[in-house]
Amino acid sequence: MFDTIELPTWFVAVAAVFASIAAIERALIPSVRWFFRRRMERVVAKVNQRLDRPIEPFKLARRHDMIQRLLYHPDVMQAVNEYAKSESIPENVAFQKATKYAREIVPSFSATAYFTIAVNLARFLCQSMYKVSISQFNEVLNQIEGDATVVFVMNHRSNMDYILFGYLAAKRSALSYAVGEWARVWPLSWLIRALGAFFIRRKSEGLLYRRVLARYVQMATQGGVTQAVFPEGGLSLDGRLGAPRLGLLNYVMSGWTSDGPDVVFIPVAINYDRVLEDNILGKAHKRGKRRFGVNIFLIFKFMTNQIWLRMMAQNKRLGNAAVSFGTPEFTHNGTIFGNRDRINTTQTLGIDYTLTNRIGITFRLRNYNAIIKYNSFSELLPNGRLSSLENYSGNDINGKSVYDINYNAFTIDMLFRWVFFPGSEINMVW
Repeated sequence: MFDTIELPTWFVAVAAVFASIAAIERALIPSVRWFFRRRMERVVAKVNQRLDRPIEPFKLARRHDMIQRLLYHPDVMQAVNEYAKSESIPENVAFQKATKYAREIVPSFSATAYFTIAVNLARFLCQSMYKVSISQFNEVLNQIEGDATVVFVMNHRSNMDYILFGYLAAKRSALSYAVGEWARVWPLSWLIRALGAFFIRRKSEGLLYRRVLARYVQMATQGGVTQAVFPEGGLSLDGRLGAPRLGLLNYVMSGWTSDGPDVVFIPVAINYDRVLEDNILGKAHKRGKRRFGVNIFLIFKFMTNQIWLRMMAQNKRLGNAAVSFGTPEFTHNGTIFGNRDRINTTQTLGIDYTLTNRIGITFRLRNYNAIIKYNSFSELLPNGRLSSLENYSGNDINGKSVYDINYNAFTIDMLFRWVFFPGSEINMVW
């Protein structure tokens, strides 16, 4: 009973490691979590003081708790049972599949990552590549009550749309986007979840996945999360507005109740003189296939190059980026979709004058004109479908359209270049 037991040294070492891990998990990790949670709460409180629409408690909930709320909702549980019966599999297997979908969809919002890293990076990229023009931003948002859920409905011209619009809206609120499967690569996927965006499988037709996604969108809408939706479901290959895909809007509407907060839809038009993906989109348009073949390393290389050019004062902008906000549509008044034509024209006058072999002046005058004319209108029904409005013209009592847009912008660039020594020069830009 009192005999000595000899244990190998490796066994004692392994037991000590596991004991240390258990002690850390019980004593240290909760304190660390509490520290970072308190730090995050202070950051959120500071950010909310300068936001017109404070960060919603829904976005600040723990990701694990949000996943559990989503999985154990009656609609999702019913979908799990139906999937198990249709596929002749045990319910626990179907539930594991729903759990996989929920973990894939639900984001993990970080106020620090959003307002410290993402907003500053977006500001840098936007100011480096474009001269941004905004129309009716404050006027439109000032019409909306503080407790309403705002959904921005916009065209999808470039992947720069995420960055540009997120940067513009940062002074008002934190946005939530639906991002396609192309971004599900590390570390981009971690960053996107930290920014409050959620991933969707655009080509998935499984009922279980659609039920899980629909319930999450409804929870976000009821929680007051400000969302941005691209009804086209993908980038425009030729610059024209594509046919709408109403899946996400259907989920938003199906979760709205008349006794709850209003859901306000704000139409947004985004356009550029030139987009980064021009060559890629043009080739895809010629092939007739939406396969672009872009990887994360090319994006990282481009951003690094932009930072270097900005530091060396050698970067050149791609022209104008125009963002225009339309009239808000409230759910209690109905939501209207319009079919429209869009004509963009850019005229440039350039003068290069050489004073000496060392001194020269460059002058550029640009006129950007965007005309948007609506042809027909449809109403968004509660079931998510569109019903044509034959007797609605979109005109006011004076016969003028309240939706048509004629936007003009003039820009002037001047460059004074002086080569004061071989290999050395001074550039003055206005």
